[in-house]
Amino acid sequence: MQMTKSESAPAPASARPSSEAPARAKIREAAAGLFCATGYEGTSVATIAGQAGVTKAAVFYHYGSKEQLFDEVLDGYYERQRELFTEAVAGEGDPRARMHRVVDVYFRYLVDNRRYLMLVISVLASDSPHSENIQKSVTPLVEWLRQEVAGAVPEEGPSSIEHLYVTVAGAINHYFSHARTLEDIFRGPMMSEEALAERAAHLHWLVDAIFARIATDADANAK
Repeated sequence: MQMTKSESAPAPASARPSSEAPARAKIREAAAGLFCATGYEGTSVATIAGQAGVTKAAVFYHYGSKEQLFDEVLDGYYERQRELFTEAVAGEGDPRARMHRVVDVYFRYLVDNRRYLMLVISVLASDSPHSENIQKSVTPLVEWLRQEVAGAVPEEGPSSIEHLYVTVAGAINHYFSHARTLEDIFRGPMMSEEALAERAAHLHWLVDAIFARIATDADANAK
């Protein structure tokens, strides 16, 4: 992606001030809200600066370019996921119990961060060069999950880790990406606490059904 001179500028090599961290956080949060609301192309550095209460020069100083800022917003979204997943599997329990906790934290994460999911979907749908950044971020999540369920989930076939990831992540992502449409179809609130609790219970049922089938297949193959 080619960046115009107004949207890209090198950060100065001078020493960073002590106020860098708070300023960076304000810029990143403002950029996240705007990117999610109007997309990458629809968001200007000037608008980000105005929302954050800083100058355009400050945005370039801390992030170098709009493209780098956008990538950092995406990186932060996936980095927090990895942190939550790591915490979720730290406790006791078999792979199915750990998978329940992973599903719970991801589900609740999207309750509060649905806007990021919509941003990711828009990037992937537009064949944006930023999709490479998303692939780079998703790959370690899949590999991490593969290690967590190693030995409990087949390496290949319809019950493999690839299908487990796509099925569970898809069941969660689709709920949030289509919530407004589903409300009109089902004529009920999809984001109420009652509806969310019911959906979370269904996701547990889904995980249980998958692991039960894996156990059944393993028993049959052992005979």
